[in-house]
Amino acid sequence: MNDSAAFPDLLSKVFADKINVEILCSLYDKNLCANAISSMLNLEIDELERHLEILVQYNILTKIQNDKDVSYYLKEPKVCDSILMLKDALYNLSSKSNL
Repeated sequence: MNDSAAFPDLLSKVFADKINVEILCSLYDKNLCANAISSMLNLEIDELERHLEILVQYNILTKIQNDKDVSYYLKEPKVCDSILMLKDALYNLSSKSNL
């Protein structure tokens, strides 16, 4: 996804979805199989797999076929760093407006 015109599409379809964000953050510094992610996030496997395929399609996750299972990992951990920085900035804005 190198086309800068596709960036708004990426934001609206991937990062605006709470489940996608939770999946990305669960993979921050590790490879996990779908069953582990499903258990960690308390999601049905079918729903999770739909989200995983979208994230793979947008080239955010890499899918690795092992002998018995498929695992996923973030291509760029800075994605999670950015999400956490944005959450922190929004929290700071919110707390300052409540003063």
